[in-house]
Amino acid sequence: MQETRWSCSKSRDIGRSLKAVLCGSPMITSGVGIIVSERFRDSTVNVERFDDQLMKIVVSAKRRLYHFFSAYASQTGCSGSSQG
Repeated sequence: MQETRWSCSKSRDIGRSLKAVLCGSPMITSGVGIIVSERFRDSTVNVERFDDQLMKIVVSAKRRLYHFFSAYASQTGCSGSSQG
């Protein structure tokens, strides 16, 4: 998820057995998040929030570690052609 309006750095249930792992500060609209399905809810072994626009979760499944990143680069101030 990108451009979230949630201002927190925690996880919350969002319904239908999904959990959102969030990263964002108050008064911003460019936070990021990762949605985790019920199947992997209890397999999340690490969450790193680098800043409001970059985070990573690590999921353990089938004897492997999977690293999932969510990043957001604002296009504010870019020309229309470069926003593509």
